[in-house]
Amino acid sequence: MKKAVGYLRRSTDKQEQSLEDQKREILAFAKREGFEMTGWYADDAISGAFSENRSQFQAMIQTAQEKSRPFDLIVVYDIARFSRGDNIEVGYYLHILRKAGVEVLYVKENLKGDDMDEILRPVFQFNANLYLKSLSKDTIRGQVTCAKEARFLGGPVPYGYQRIVNENGKSSLVLDSAERQAVVRRIFDRYVRKEMGFRHIAETLNEEGLLAPRGGTWTSSCIRSLLMNPIYYGAFVWNRRTLSKFHSVRNGLAEKKPRLPQGKIEHNPESEWFVKENAYPAIITKDLWLATQEKRKGRSKFPSQFSGRATTSNYLLSGMITCARCGHTYFGTTRTNTKKVKTQSYTCGGYWSRGNTVCENFSFASHRLEGHILQGIKNRLGEENPYKELLGEIRTELDKQFKNPALEINVLEQRVKAINKKIDDLLDAVAPEHKDILNRKITVLSEEKKRLEVEIVSLRANSKTRIDLEKASREVLSGIRDFDQIFTEEASVGEKKAFIRRYIGAVRILPKEKKALVGWYPIPKPSSPVQMVAGAGFEPATFGL
Repeated sequence: MKKAVGYLRRSTDKQEQSLEDQKREILAFAKREGFEMTGWYADDAISGAFSENRSQFQAMIQTAQEKSRPFDLIVVYDIARFSRGDNIEVGYYLHILRKAGVEVLYVKENLKGDDMDEILRPVFQFNANLYLKSLSKDTIRGQVTCAKEARFLGGPVPYGYQRIVNENGKSSLVLDSAERQAVVRRIFDRYVRKEMGFRHIAETLNEEGLLAPRGGTWTSSCIRSLLMNPIYYGAFVWNRRTLSKFHSVRNGLAEKKPRLPQGKIEHNPESEWFVKENAYPAIITKDLWLATQEKRKGRSKFPSQFSGRATTSNYLLSGMITCARCGHTYFGTTRTNTKKVKTQSYTCGGYWSRGNTVCENFSFASHRLEGHILQGIKNRLGEENPYKELLGEIRTELDKQFKNPALEINVLEQRVKAINKKIDDLLDAVAPEHKDILNRKITVLSEEKKRLEVEIVSLRANSKTRIDLEKASREVLSGIRDFDQIFTEEASVGEKKAFIRRYIGAVRILPKEKKALVGWYPIPKPSSPVQMVAGAGFEPATFGL
């Protein structure tokens, strides 16, 4: 008897068949055809437009390629459940599965892997993909109509306003409390008339104990977004950016656009923005808003003296340093003085974005900490460590790491089930006219669900990992040769960063004491997929900055 798994998928559309209905149809199909169902994969509240963002689908494809896979068939309710992508994308995955010896069967279309399927399946797949593209066009057409009426089209409600639904069911915005309106005016006034920057404004609001738009503390980016929003002088602006998968708005119409990476925001040219003046009650004057934009554009011509890029900069410890006081990450900054002499430093991100209400202004020269760590690595490489002793340490470390994760996986799976139930309850309880609220809530739940599913996949993968101990120890012992080769002018920054990360897992800065705690791995981390515990206790002899 052939063994099969079922794949279930539902987007946020309430009219789509529920996961339980799909499962029931698949079980009946399996009974008729005479094969055994051994497991299930399910992506709930996730669009089928693209495949890379469906964690369970990707896990199923990965498992199908394993030699010890527990199934030979994948059964789905219909073509659209497997994917609503085009024939090129779907053909790619079907080719992978076929090479691995796995076939996909479709219950509704009654496709069972016959030769005739090669003719019928592409036609059905084309229709499934065409449905999404037609829906995309219809959605944009509806959004354009709503934009002409200056309806609020969803997203976070701007600070200082409240969302309402009027008697005909249309969304709009009204002014919030006088206190919040006053905060908005102060922000614009401080930026334009008092020459205060984003961070300084955020700092003063945090000192006063005022909550940011989404709660918590104010940040530089929060201030910047508020100052750029034309709603504050009463204008409705739409189509500044889009996440649409298939179309963008050009001249008020939906036009086909190139495919972008899933979830990437596309910023539209200003010529394509839809602007309607006097659409909402204003908090500031248009003159003040225009003055704000002029000042912001003027500042952009003279960039800050600080700059830093976490992944591509020359700062060897970028992304590894955290502040013990506020918990934010330190990042690399370059300061140029009046004599055009550049100084590279690490600066606390908490102070940089939120001011001294969150942390203090403590920076230190990058070469001091980097030099200390490189010298520490050289010292460790110079220590004698017999091969057998090292091998034993690696085995001990792996034994700590690769424990049976079944209990933790079960807990995470129960949390995923609870999220699925919440989504079902929302779909059943929320009225259609509140679909924007429904989708926002489901989006939050879906993101949490994706995070849990990624964690489950990771735990399962780690439980199956097999480590070549001989290879791992050889890689560790090759460190002396690697150090001499990598820390030369010819070597890339990426190689240097990767080497350092074999020896240290984290760095914590104590700003008051002006010291750094370096978390060394108990043994160097080989480049093969071995995860060591980062710094079994930070180095007791701290480094003074």
